Amino acid sequence: MFYDHDGFVNTLAWSSFGDPKPGKAPGPGKPATAARTSAKSSPGRATVVLDKNSTPAVWVIRPTLSMTTSLKKSESFVMAWALNMPSPKPVDLLHHEQLHYDISALVARDALAAAALFIDINDGFKSEFEARQALSKVMHTVFAQEKAIHKAYDDAVHPEQSKGNTRGPEQLRWDGFIRSAKEDRRVPAINWPVDGGFIMKTIYEVTP
Repeated sequence: MFYDHDGFVNTLAWSSFGDPKPGKAPGPGKPATAARTSAKSSPGRATVVLDKNSTPAVWVIRPTLSMTTSLKKSESFVMAWALNMPSPKPVDLLHHEQLHYDISALVARDALAAAALFIDINDGFKSEFEARQALSKVMHTVFAQEKAIHKAYDDAVHPEQSKGNTRGPEQLRWDGFIRSAKEDRRVPAINWPVDGGFIMKTIYEVTP
């Protein structure tokens, strides 16, 4: 595979978060953070080479790039009291956190797709520095939107969670957004350069 995303499919368990954090459960009607999921994504170093067969010689980015997404354990946690909530709340809470991870992984996938398409249409650069800067800018543009997606998700779902509805209409709506970003092809269809296969819709296309 020329464009590889490691960690895109990662099913979280409460054990993924380490030891539960101690603390008292909030009183009735009082807001509290029961869990937090933080994921990190980073691209592998692109291979940039001098194409001496071009006139003049140019620097080109090889069509090989990897992306890795993983749970950032130092910033992820679950409160002990959250795991002691009556069923099915702990399961629903983990499901909510899974979608936070999925959002980060989808953003990384979209950044990788943007990079692949950028590499495919660019014939060369005047220097290695220019090539790396241009590629970094393309991916940064995608990653820059990630925080807003997470906020929109929490702003939609947290109000119903605070009322005890841990798998309410908004959560189900966001389930659909994530499913669409994973399964629905872009329109018109676009293929991964070199690898083939369809590029799916971006997470930004399918979320409000």
